[in-house]
Amino acid sequence: MNKLFLCLIVILCSASSMAVSQQPSEKAVLYYEGWDTLTRAQLSPDDVRRTAPVVVTLRDRQRIDILLRWLDLGTLKQHDSGPGDARLVVDFFDAEGKRESYYASLFDLLSEDSKRARPIDEKFRGHFRFLEGQ
Repeated sequence: MNKLFLCLIVILCSASSMAVSQQPSEKAVLYYEGWDTLTRAQLSPDDVRRTAPVVVTLRDRQRIDILLRWLDLGTLKQHDSGPGDARLVVDFFDAEGKRESYYASLFDLLSEDSKRARPIDEKFRGHFRFLEGQ
């Protein structure tokens, strides 16, 4: 019985951590600093929001769904290495205006609190290179 209860708790926790990609987002805002930007210090998500030369707002549900597929949030795992050096920040807003955020360094996609992450590759980075305008 205890094992069944423990399994149920694990399943419920997993489902709640994946709820973000399941919740309908009314709006997504992308802040893009550039993958190859050189800085003197590590950038936080707030730094990128403040200084990003490119800010894109998505309101179309179909485009938001494409972005969610690119991010593949369901594959984020426990991350204990601390914060990354942010280059891309994505804020999702629900109908009530509640924000849920993720950010990417050159090597990882992380939850805003940096507790969950997954590695990213050139294919992932390539989805956003069009924002560089080159």
